[in-house]
Amino acid sequence: MNVRDLTILATCTAVAIGAVAPASAQSLTQFSIGAGPLEPALRAFSRQTGVPVLADSKLLRGRNTAGVAGKRSAENGLQQLLRGTGLAFRRGSDGFIVMAAASPQNVRPPAAAPAPQRIARNTPRQAHPETTVDLNDIIVTGSNRAQVQFDASYAITSFDSDAIRKLAPVNLSDLMSRAPGIYSESNAGEVQNVYRVRGIPNEGSFVAILEDGMPLYPDSGGIGFFKGDAMTRTDLMTRRAEIVRGGPSAVFGSNAIALIDVQTRRGTEKPEGAAELTLGDVGLYRLDGYYSGPIAPGLTVAAGGFYRYNEGYRDMGFRADQGGQFHANVTKAIDGGQITLGFRYMNDKNGLYMPVPLADPRDPSVSLAKLIDPFTGMLGSSELKNVKMISPEQGVIIDRRRDLSDGRYNQTYSFDLLLDKEFGDGWLFVNKFRYTDMTVAFDALYSTRNPQDAVKYRNGFLAAAQKAFGSDVSLAYQYSGNGQPFDPATTMGLVVEAQYRLAEVKAHAFMDDIRISRQFEWIGKHDATIGVFASKYFQDYSELYQDHLFEMRANGRQIDMVAMSAGGKMVGSVTDKGVLRYATANKRTNTSSSLIAIYASDNWDITDKLRLEGGIRYEFYDYDGSATLSNRINGGRSETLADDNIVNLTGKRKKRHENFSSMNWTIAANYEFSRLVGMYARAARASRVAADNVATGDNELSKNDAEQYELGLKLNLKKLQVFATGFYTIYSPFMAADGGINPNTGLVEQNLTYIGTSKSPGVEVAASWGPTRFFRLDMSMTYNDATLSNLTNRYGGALLSVNGNTPIRQPKIYGYVMPTLSFDVGGVGANLFSRVNLVGRRWTDVKNTTALPGYQSVTLGFSLNRDAWNLQVVGDNIFNAYGMNEGNPRSDQINGQGTPTPIYGRPIYSRNFRLTLTRKF
Repeated sequence: MNVRDLTILATCTAVAIGAVAPASAQSLTQFSIGAGPLEPALRAFSRQTGVPVLADSKLLRGRNTAGVAGKRSAENGLQQLLRGTGLAFRRGSDGFIVMAAASPQNVRPPAAAPAPQRIARNTPRQAHPETTVDLNDIIVTGSNRAQVQFDASYAITSFDSDAIRKLAPVNLSDLMSRAPGIYSESNAGEVQNVYRVRGIPNEGSFVAILEDGMPLYPDSGGIGFFKGDAMTRTDLMTRRAEIVRGGPSAVFGSNAIALIDVQTRRGTEKPEGAAELTLGDVGLYRLDGYYSGPIAPGLTVAAGGFYRYNEGYRDMGFRADQGGQFHANVTKAIDGGQITLGFRYMNDKNGLYMPVPLADPRDPSVSLAKLIDPFTGMLGSSELKNVKMISPEQGVIIDRRRDLSDGRYNQTYSFDLLLDKEFGDGWLFVNKFRYTDMTVAFDALYSTRNPQDAVKYRNGFLAAAQKAFGSDVSLAYQYSGNGQPFDPATTMGLVVEAQYRLAEVKAHAFMDDIRISRQFEWIGKHDATIGVFASKYFQDYSELYQDHLFEMRANGRQIDMVAMSAGGKMVGSVTDKGVLRYATANKRTNTSSSLIAIYASDNWDITDKLRLEGGIRYEFYDYDGSATLSNRINGGRSETLADDNIVNLTGKRKKRHENFSSMNWTIAANYEFSRLVGMYARAARASRVAADNVATGDNELSKNDAEQYELGLKLNLKKLQVFATGFYTIYSPFMAADGGINPNTGLVEQNLTYIGTSKSPGVEVAASWGPTRFFRLDMSMTYNDATLSNLTNRYGGALLSVNGNTPIRQPKIYGYVMPTLSFDVGGVGANLFSRVNLVGRRWTDVKNTTALPGYQSVTLGFSLNRDAWNLQVVGDNIFNAYGMNEGNPRSDQINGQGTPTPIYGRPIYSRNFRLTLTRKF
């Protein structure tokens, strides 16, 4: 354990210890609210306490208050303010909620509260925690102001911290998949997973991942090999996560058909906190902690984070994950709002689980399970903890050493400044500023070609070896580590190639989002917003690839092909210490980019039942990029062929400047038949523009558009809640490359790109049914009949006949059903729950040749709650279901893997268990 690990661990431990310390006295607020109408008095209360208050404006109409003055707790102050009004309140997960029926049991202990929000137009009933859908919940993402979910005219799912703990996601992508409409392949490791929204064939870069309403980097898909999920972790400092599909995403985010907003805890008026220990049978050890409370009158703090290490769900030959994060914020209440200063530091490394060979390509009916366990096996091994790479620059060969166990390393600093201020008469001003500095590195072993017949493979190199080392030489295999002979018969006659990839990025970004909102009346009530998002961001990127040769088995050793003379003497080698080809790719680029987005939206309540919404967003991009030019050279080592054709950086630079713009929009209508039933209709258009790396090469400018049409139904009964959305999405241009692995260079070569359109009709349903207080059934399910049109090549050639086929790796049906039993035993609250996860059949290729079979897996868990303690045990894939993802996308986009069943795939995790012990105060 190094210094940076100890630093994070010490910080998290200190927070955890503080979290279980005795709480200090509840802080007091100096109130000064005069007698008068109740609605403005509640606004004043929210400003003075920094705690949100939500209520139905119709409920408040005509009611007056005697006011409140002096130093009091927030709850006592609100009780005084509501005295004689006939109203009561309860404390929800996001603040106070005012209700009609005054009753003492409606008052709950204080809980964490976010930034002040405004009074919503409807009054929610009692919320049900840990459900798939709660239409009485308070949401903030994708809207001008806070609102109750029943009022939303778009599909949104929210999970508070308790719900996240119960779902026990293995990573952020897994949490995203618990919302309907999002299909996620969450078994690549902690980060860099694939997720798709409503059948759109885009692997995550069309999703804006936010923290507290702001991205950590302006383009979630623009950090080299790092997607947005690589930048974000949930922990005990996560107050909630909100997931928006479609709807207003195009207006409130860049390059977005979905918004994922991970919201951080803020300081509270009453000290609170928690410590949490998680243990897993895969060698997982994790400590979380947070503390929140006052530090001076009107000044609060929240701080916490996590540290963990994990041996891994697969045997990589070394530890998969190690690291953590710490974040803190300080909030100062001001007249009409608040100012928050935040800081976040993450230092984490994560292993990447790539696809593995599953079947013998010579006869796909023959399994390779006896060589590599499909659940736990990996091609990498501890031999790759000290890898020699060569980086040719201006003809000079520079040796480098890399360690595969470094995995995906991410060190991120971010600094936030938030101003939230209400000026009266319906005016609200919000300014969010963030600076992010990232150093990320990526060491991974990628699958390339199928396993090869060892004899045929060796013979394929014989001519080149005889040309280099003599016409009488023959080739033989030996282990790279000790020089001992390798017998292919021990691996069913197979050898396998894999590619070591190194990518390094240094990036930083300045971002600012200024938003002004105004509530006013004109033929009904309006809540209008206009805003500007501006960013300047920079990125230095480099990559270096090389190919290795292994025996075909889990954690296989590297092997060499050596040239033997007729007298039995080694005279040369095709490979070099297991390296088949050095420097198959070598790149160095720089970009300086800017983005300005101007957006506006209006929510127009024409009547109490009918609301119209609209929004528009103009974006202007400017990219300056440069790349070091390269050529191919011979490295000059006569004893090996491994450096005969390597990529050399010439030192000359090529510059490119690009600028372009896009326009996104949405319109919607929402109608409430009653407080129990509502419907909405919406249309939207979003664009995914080319990332800044387009300015570092010769690629043409590209922009993908998604037109979305939605019709939603909301049912908010006492025991049944349903949020169902029918959608139809048109995505263009869809592109697929006819390519493969060049056996001479090891590169993925795209010979021809085909272009067409994808259409995606479907239905997503989130439902929660609680017929009794002992039983609840939650469901999240999506049916998505995405299809492709015939594809033409970019030069106007013949059609690729795929009309009606399913896009790559997209199931038609996916989701889960989750029953829960709740009961008390001797003062201990108990929950028993299971989750049946369903994923339908997918295809690795647009021709729908190679199928990834559908599968079902089962999660079981129980939790025990007593006072401030919670114990939870969760087991995933209890029955060891055999499902797989990905295929081998380096080569199988068009024609698949040549067989109906996959040669390569990434099976889901095998049965595993996690225990979590939490202590709150």
